[in-house]
Amino acid sequence: MLLLAALAIDLVFGEPPLKLHPVVWMGNFIKFLRGEGRGRAYGLVLLLGTLLFSWSLIFIPLFLVRIGLPYLIYLLWSVYLLKSSFSFKLMRSYVKKIAESAESGDLERARVATQEIVRRDLKNSDAGHIISAAIESLAEGEVDGLISPIFYCPVGLIGPISQRAINTLDSMVGYAYEPYDKVGWASAKLDTIVNYLPARLTALFICAGALIVGLHWKRAIKTAVTSHKKTKSVNGGWPMSSMAGALGVRLEKEGEYSLGDGELPQPFHLREASKIFDASFLLFLLIWIIILLII
Repeated sequence: MLLLAALAIDLVFGEPPLKLHPVVWMGNFIKFLRGEGRGRAYGLVLLLGTLLFSWSLIFIPLFLVRIGLPYLIYLLWSVYLLKSSFSFKLMRSYVKKIAESAESGDLERARVATQEIVRRDLKNSDAGHIISAAIESLAEGEVDGLISPIFYCPVGLIGPISQRAINTLDSMVGYAYEPYDKVGWASAKLDTIVNYLPARLTALFICAGALIVGLHWKRAIKTAVTSHKKTKSVNGGWPMSSMAGALGVRLEKEGEYSLGDGELPQPFHLREASKIFDASFLLFLLIWIIILLII
C-alpha cells in the first residue's frame, strides 16, 4: 500500500521541490564530504557516512513515534520517503521534451534537454547521437531510478533508500579518473553489486515490454545477449542493448561502444522507447506488488 501511494504521488505531483527532496539532501551531504583526491579509506568512510545519513531519515522519525509522534505522520513520511527513491514521471517528461524538440527541428533545445540527463559532452553531437544518448539514459534510468529501488522494497523502506544513497554516491564520486578514482572506488563497486540483478531484470522486462507494444522482442533478447559486454559498465549494457534490439536501431556512444544493428535512432524511436519504458515498468510493478502481497 505504501508503494502504491508513493506511485500515485509520483504520477500526480512528480518530484518535490529541491529543498525538500531527500535525495538532494543526500547529495548535499556527499558534496560536503566527498574529499576530492582522497584515498580508498576515506571513500569507505564516505560510503558508510552516507548510508548512516540516509538511514537516519528513517530511524529518527521512527524514534519520534516511540516517544509520542502520531504514527500516521510516520506513515505519511514513509510514503514521501519511498516516493523520493524513484522517478517515473520525471524521466517521461524529459523524454517528451527531447522528442518534441527533435521532431520540431530544434536540435539545440533537444541537445540541452538531453545534456541534463547524461554525463557525456553532446556539444558537437548530431541528431542521431543526441537521440541515442536520450534512449540510453532512459534504459539505464529504468534500472537506477525505478526498478532497482522498488526491487529492494521487500526488505523494507531501508532497501530503496539505501539503493538511492549508493546510486547518488556513484553518480557524484564513482568516476574512474582523478580526483575521484580512489575515493569513489568503493561506492562504484557497491553500486555495481546493488544493481546487478535489477539491471538484468530490467533487460528482461524491456523485452517483455517490446512484446506488449508490438516491437521486436526476439531481437531485443538476442541483442541483449550479444551486445551487453560492449560497455564498460557491467550493468548498463543489459538494458541499453535490449532497448536497441527492441527498436531495431544502433545506440552509440562515440569512441566507446555501439549496441545493436541498423541506423542511429530518429525522434520517433524515442517515442517508441518511451512506450517500451512504460509497458516494461508497469509489468514489473504489477509482478512485484503481487510478490509483496504474498510475502
